[in-house]
Amino acid sequence: MSRIEKALEEALKHREEKQVDESPGNGGPKPDMPDVHKEKPQEDTGVKHIFTSSGIEIDPNVVSPYLVSINNQNSSYVENYRKIRTSIISKTRGNAGTTIMLTSSLMGEGKTITAVNLAVVMARGVDHTVLLVDADLRRPAVHRYFGVDINKGLSDYLDNESADISDILIKTGIGKLVILPAGSPKDNPSELLTSMRMQNLVKELKSRYKDRYIIFDTGPLLLSAEASTLGSWMDGVVFVIQEGKVPQKTAMQGFELIKGCNILGVVMNNVNEFSLAGTRLGAYDYAYGYGAKEKGVKGKG
Repeated sequence: MSRIEKALEEALKHREEKQVDESPGNGGPKPDMPDVHKEKPQEDTGVKHIFTSSGIEIDPNVVSPYLVSINNQNSSYVENYRKIRTSIISKTRGNAGTTIMLTSSLMGEGKTITAVNLAVVMARGVDHTVLLVDADLRRPAVHRYFGVDINKGLSDYLDNESADISDILIKTGIGKLVILPAGSPKDNPSELLTSMRMQNLVKELKSRYKDRYIIFDTGPLLLSAEASTLGSWMDGVVFVIQEGKVPQKTAMQGFELIKGCNILGVVMNNVNEFSLAGTRLGAYDYAYGYGAKEKGVKGKG
């Protein structure tokens, strides 16, 4: 059992024990946790600018309120994403052209929220450009977080041998962030994502864009067979768990599917700051994020 796996198992076990010990039925205090269904991130008071590039207009006033890296850059949430950025850069020795997959056991754990916010804070850094790929073809959501409608994307490229990837890349105008959206719905997402064309695309993105970090948001491991295959093609994997969302057994089942991958670390999302105190999870300790369902955003991971 690896060091990260042991730390993950201990953290999940500790979390479940805390939930039992502190339940009202046991007379223990219940931590005062913010309800992210009700509380939205506070916006910056300064003037917001519309980002325009390649004919795509991204208005900060209509992006998802959970894209805090745009809406509320000075918040503690964004600072935690910056800490994850620092850990990833350290783990990858700052090498751009690095492919990183973000995934989770089940949907609704905050993997997409983590991916989009991490992509923005990395793209706003001095030294790095970022390509964010929506590889969750069953429940694509990346474009919705940015408040834009996209018709063509990854699925259309994989389904068309003559398609050129450069025709569907979207320059956001937000730092040095480029998006490859999921594209139109297809009947065979698993076959497309595990195809030789997809594997060649991963290699092409690494070689063509050597100055970029390439972040893939994929489907949940226990709900999409292709996620573990994609992980084996990546330079690194970040495993996202939402606090209180899944039991220990389920989380470990998901983790088991990527054990052969280079796991950069685990993000504990929407964490009670007292429940995992003193626990180390791989490349970094843990991060607070938004892991609850968001109204108006379908297919959120």
